[in-house]
Amino acid sequence: MADPQNPPPGPPKGIRALLGAGWLAMAGVIASFANVAVTIVIARLLTSRDYGASAQLIVIFLVLSMPGSAVLVAVVRRVSALDAEGRSDQVDPWAFRLRVWMLAAVVAVTIVSFVASNFLARQLSMTSGGGIAPVFCAGSLFVLVCTERGIVQARRSYDDMAKNLLVEAAIRTALTVALVWGGLGIAGVGIAIAASELGAEADAFVRVRRLSRNNNPTLETAKVDPTGEIIPIVPPEVDPELSMVQGSRHSGVGADLARALTSLALLALLEGLDVIILGRLNPHGSGEYAAISTVAKVLFFAAMVLSAYLLPEATTSWHRGEHAIRQLVVTISILLVPAAIAEVISIAAPTELLRIGFGGLTADAGSMASLVGAMTFLSVSVVLTYYLLGVGQGSVIAFLAVASVALVVSLEIAGGKPGLTAQFDMYIQAALMFGLAAKLYAFVMKPRAIATRPEIANSGKIAGTS
Repeated sequence: MADPQNPPPGPPKGIRALLGAGWLAMAGVIASFANVAVTIVIARLLTSRDYGASAQLIVIFLVLSMPGSAVLVAVVRRVSALDAEGRSDQVDPWAFRLRVWMLAAVVAVTIVSFVASNFLARQLSMTSGGGIAPVFCAGSLFVLVCTERGIVQARRSYDDMAKNLLVEAAIRTALTVALVWGGLGIAGVGIAIAASELGAEADAFVRVRRLSRNNNPTLETAKVDPTGEIIPIVPPEVDPELSMVQGSRHSGVGADLARALTSLALLALLEGLDVIILGRLNPHGSGEYAAISTVAKVLFFAAMVLSAYLLPEATTSWHRGEHAIRQLVVTISILLVPAAIAEVISIAAPTELLRIGFGGLTADAGSMASLVGAMTFLSVSVVLTYYLLGVGQGSVIAFLAVASVALVVSLEIAGGKPGLTAQFDMYIQAALMFGLAAKLYAFVMKPRAIATRPEIANSGKIAGTS
């Protein structure tokens, strides 16, 4: 029998990082493949203009989902802090209060979206507003989903997170094809997105309850050792000196939420501005551009999925006074594999790929390599942003804001021309990535600047990179 006081050593840190990211990477690959398959199918069922409108709906959902992603960041940081302080029993009551507020927001957003759907459809040059209200409802539901996912991630249960992503993808895939095939058009796309978020919330809630019962040590009061003796369970003590240092670095939930919401909303704009602006300036050419966008922007969604692994790793390491650089390297390395494959294909055979997948939507094939490059740069920026948010670096907002303004100006100058739109997008995204990398490097090179007392900074309690 294994000695509970001296458990056998686990795999090396690098292997653990790879295994942890691997669960989410596999789920992300399957979900991304399902999304691409769906877009290929509906591209053959919708007109070019309606297909462009469906791409706009997806971008709208991504923008609306950013509050949810911001809540996820705040939840991970809050739960990680409570666990680190030995107060895990406070997580469930806190999460319950948060759910109540989120449910009220879902109801309010759904009502407003139904009233304003036709107006918004006219502003976006859509043929119908039937898909807008369900997408707004889905965006508000996603906030609830992220509340549950934040708890799952903070507990570092990556297999549960991966399974929840697969549930969401399965519902969305099946319903989108069925509803569009049944003649609902872009309204069917919106309804399918909303239904997938409702299913993901139900699944995630069940997983959170199970984790709370099985993995929360502070819910137990005693345990029995191998000799049969009953031993009280005492919450772990927190070093008061280290707690003082960590406390000086930990902001409130409201500040975490505000920083994350602003940052992730800007990321969503950086991902979708090209589709929205080109759709407005050149609505009849939006379908062809949406085809290359579908291929290229798989990388962005892969980065979002992998960040679900990196965020809790960065946050928990930060609470220990360390840096999760190894996990960051693993995450980016996994991400760059599909990026390299996509870039090679977009250079060597873009027309053939689009013809196989999207039929006649091949007019913008020459712009695919630039757009894939842009999304590769942006996907790395997503990873870096999540890392910086996980360690409380709100200055990332300035980088994202400057890049967003520059992208809007450059895309307006492009005037709806697909080639120029993709090229300008690539230049801006590259500049953003290098700026964020420089910011992270400067932060990592000053790991002891957080300490308020020299003896703590030099004691080894505030560690270097892990």
